[in-house]
Amino acid sequence: MRGSLFKIFVGLIIFFVFFHFVCYAQGGKKEPIKLEFKPEENELLVYKVCTESSRQLMPLKKSDMDKEMPKERSKVEFLSKQSIERVDKEGKIYISRWIESKNPNLKKIKNFKSKLVMLKNGKVINVSSDKGIMSEISGEMSRAEYKDITGKFPSRKVVPGDTWIQKIKMTFPDGNEKIIEKHYKFISFEQVGEYNTAKIESLLLRPSFLKVDNFDIYNNIQVEGQQMTKEVLFFAFSEGKIIKSIKDINSSFILTMSGQKWRLRTHSRTTSKLVE
Repeated sequence: MRGSLFKIFVGLIIFFVFFHFVCYAQGGKKEPIKLEFKPEENELLVYKVCTESSRQLMPLKKSDMDKEMPKERSKVEFLSKQSIERVDKEGKIYISRWIESKNPNLKKIKNFKSKLVMLKNGKVINVSSDKGIMSEISGEMSRAEYKDITGKFPSRKVVPGDTWIQKIKMTFPDGNEKIIEKHYKFISFEQVGEYNTAKIESLLLRPSFLKVDNFDIYNNIQVEGQQMTKEVLFFAFSEGKIIKSIKDINSSFILTMSGQKWRLRTHSRTTSKLVE
């Protein structure tokens, strides 16, 4: 009897020690946390970025299937750098961003520099460019839409399992406006290298419409379709910075070129990692 009680007692001690160790190792993961950027003036953040993409163009008419284009694949790597110029008393963060790469495919944008004004919750309130090619990089998105789509954190504290929604107003070239929603979910806490991070997933479905007259040898090009963006973000909440992100963009468009219809499917995966 004593032997059985002793075994139970030892078992309970082991259980409580293990339970305490697990809770300690998780760093109080059940406690709500505040997601916000914590920049330091003159801080330089460097991210190694790799984008792998594919696209395929095919005619909609079965009789024209012999015109189907082979799937094109590409891969580019570069460094994305951002410098924290200053943080004002209102908490606005002034950031300069630029790209460094030896890849000739990035000749057009490797010297492109942009300036952002961002709040600590990640919301971008102003975007400017020293070369005036923001519209070329962002397609039909206006600066206002770019500011919204970059995403932001909620004002409340969050725990794993929490979700939030960001409403985005899009303006199309024909003047029509539409409200779309970007959905976020705090998945879990994860250790990434030396950082305790919050793993956050987001999903955005964005309709696209673009009409261009007299482009190259074609007349009246019209693009209509939908783009789905899924992103997984690993955010170091104690340090207040992004450690890693993985973004997948899948698009399906109908292209009308000089009266002929084509389907364009594209996919890209962009992985960004903080370089220490």
